[in-house]
Amino acid sequence: MSVLFKLSKKSGLHPECQVLKGVEKSENIAAIGGFSEVSTGKIQGSCVAIKVLRLAEDNMERLLKQISNEALIWRQLSHPNVLPFYGIYHEDDNRTRICFISPWMENGTVREYIKQYPSVDRVGLILDIALGLQYLHEMEPSIIHGDLKGDNVLVTPSGHACLADFGWSKAKYSEAFRGSSDSTSSGQITGTMRWKAPELFSPPEGLTSNTQASDMYAFGCVCYEIFANDVPFYEIPKSQEARVIFEVIRGKRPSRPPLSCGLDDEVWKLIENSWNQDPNARPSIRTVAMHLCTKMGLQSDIQCSSDWDTLFVTNLWANLTSHPFCPPIWALFDDDKGMNFCA
Repeated sequence: MSVLFKLSKKSGLHPECQVLKGVEKSENIAAIGGFSEVSTGKIQGSCVAIKVLRLAEDNMERLLKQISNEALIWRQLSHPNVLPFYGIYHEDDNRTRICFISPWMENGTVREYIKQYPSVDRVGLILDIALGLQYLHEMEPSIIHGDLKGDNVLVTPSGHACLADFGWSKAKYSEAFRGSSDSTSSGQITGTMRWKAPELFSPPEGLTSNTQASDMYAFGCVCYEIFANDVPFYEIPKSQEARVIFEVIRGKRPSRPPLSCGLDDEVWKLIENSWNQDPNARPSIRTVAMHLCTKMGLQSDIQCSSDWDTLFVTNLWANLTSHPFCPPIWALFDDDKGMNFCA
């Protein structure tokens, strides 16, 4: 996996084994973002979301490297609270219109879902998010999401939250697997301003990228979104968004929402701990997930039933899984020797 990340980082290429054929794209645009638009479509009769990435000519190389990074990371993930990655699709022969294919989520983002169903169990939704983030953080290598926010949390057909959008995610290898001259943990600090941890605005020496602690800060902000039905610091207009940086750096946080919707003192304390000014004082996502499980009377190793059609994914990837350039993440590690560079 280290070799794959380094290759994608340097070349901006993604493995050919990730490219899908037979995608039927509709003209219906479901959402438009800063760097992409999402359309609906079908593949093998199944409804899918087609994320069309916009590549600017003057920034093509950097964007291709980011795309390759996202595809390689997302392809390795498999969890009920993480949106599956089906593959890459090229809209044109020149491959300048690159698309990511994933299941279509009719319920939309977590905030859209809450607006449609205001009485939904919001504590259950933040537990779903915690379980998905715990899965990422406890992988080897650990995956840092890097851009956790309400717009990047979707809701499955059965009403469970799942993490999406791994464009800024990073694989952070343990010291045993980290090369002396290069590392996937190095890179740029990312995130969206209102969900960004204070240490990322003014990084201390040695901090070169997002961390599990900065993911935890963003998690606290997403929890706030879910209970407040709005973004952090919603009272600051977008035109003055730079004020958010000043407020966060000096330790200010959003006020407790007036409506309850399941937000009791215990859950609010959990949110406050997650966005603590000191990154070392923030709890791990495992601690948060266990706390929420206890609160809801669930086993600490709970995992919600999956909405993902594993048989469909297996059939879709039938001709891909044996490709030597696209191994599953566990195949790249040797228990005795660490990273298996020959995989």
